[in-house]
Amino acid sequence: MSTTPAFAVRIWSAIGHAFAVYGRQWPVFIGLVVMGNFLNFIIAWLRQQAAATGATPLPTLLVIPLYLIGIVVSMWCYLAMYIASDRILQQTPASFAQNLRAVRGKFWRYVGVTLFVVLLMMAIMFGGMLPAIIMRALVGNAAQPTASPGALVMAIVATLAMAAMIAALLYLMVRLSLYPIVIAVEPRGATGALRRSRALTRGAFWRTLGVCVALGLCFAPAIVLMLLAMNVQDQTIRNWPLYIAGQVVSLGLNPLIMIAGVIWYHALKARQEAGTSTTTT
Repeated sequence: MSTTPAFAVRIWSAIGHAFAVYGRQWPVFIGLVVMGNFLNFIIAWLRQQAAATGATPLPTLLVIPLYLIGIVVSMWCYLAMYIASDRILQQTPASFAQNLRAVRGKFWRYVGVTLFVVLLMMAIMFGGMLPAIIMRALVGNAAQPTASPGALVMAIVATLAMAAMIAALLYLMVRLSLYPIVIAVEPRGATGALRRSRALTRGAFWRTLGVCVALGLCFAPAIVLMLLAMNVQDQTIRNWPLYIAGQVVSLGLNPLIMIAGVIWYHALKARQEAGTSTTTT
């Protein structure tokens, strides 16, 4: 049975409980999140230096491998944070190196499922936008009057398709939100992790959506600071103090958000084990 207290079922209490878990091993969490973001910070610094000195931008053959390595390291460290959070909740905390080693055997499964989910969402987005693309092509055709009944029907279809796309993406985001945690803490395969996430969130759709929104709002300050610090057009940094402040806030909030996700997973797991069910969906 899970050792998570019952109050963790409440959205904001889950976040509050995450502070207590964070405090028990904060050096481990900070170390993991710094390691996961270090290479991305170096890439941003190199690009900024090239822009400031007018030097030739970093060659694509160098940037792409660096980005890919950065993504791999980030995903590895994030999975390790899920494992570290679960171990603390189970009263078996581990060291920085032990949590990193525990990712072996799980990492590529995590990558594969993540790619599948991303491709699935991209397919849904394409399907939702397709009627709008067709409508724009028809309206742009001089032979097709913009006020014709056909154009009006296409506009209605495009609007409905966009609404359906948003609903489908929201549904998938919530129902599949726990698969990284399932991969991290349970001995399940790729499809098993997806099925487990759907099973845990069944009957708790709106609560889980509330958790996702609350955690997103917690991370908003870091995003705002980094957006204010960067030039959107060329992705260079125009204000280093703001950018560093955003990185510091991100370093502090990333583990907290991931710990809260693990707490929510345990709350839903305890709810399922207890045989309770709700009809919030």
